[in-house]
Amino acid sequence: MNRRSFVTRILMIDGILLLVVAALYFALINSTTLWLEERISPLEKAQVMPLFLMNHIAVGILMIPLALSTFYCAWGVKKGQHWSRVISLINGVSLLSLPVVLSSFMGAQYYGSFLFLLATVLIVVVGITMLVPLVWFPKDIPQTPVVDVSKQTKGTT
Repeated sequence: MNRRSFVTRILMIDGILLLVVAALYFALINSTTLWLEERISPLEKAQVMPLFLMNHIAVGILMIPLALSTFYCAWGVKKGQHWSRVISLINGVSLLSLPVVLSSFMGAQYYGSFLFLLATVLIVVVGITMLVPLVWFPKDIPQTPVVDVSKQTKGTT
């Protein structure tokens, strides 16, 4: 297996794992809603639940195009298309910034939740496995040559 095929497979797996993270966010909505309802008053619920639901639904939905673009970029990397490498690098950096920003705003106490920790670990693993091969093998993913049709002679078939 050549390096480009190796990177392609990693990106495809990363795309699937990002869909798993999206599913985790959606799965957490019901269980966390029930957990919160047992612990907070109706007034607090009215203030907290819209923000909570918006957050989990938005993150879950935004993970889907991130996953699909990563999966789509895998095919571009296999064909040597430079755009796919750039988009994958942007996706990887974005993913790795998420746990850093979360931990700086939220603190370490939230990492005691198994599902929160699982989602964070998956995001870090996907971010690292997305970036390392793309940075490690940059020369193996060349830009596809552009054909200048204006220089082709007319009348040739």
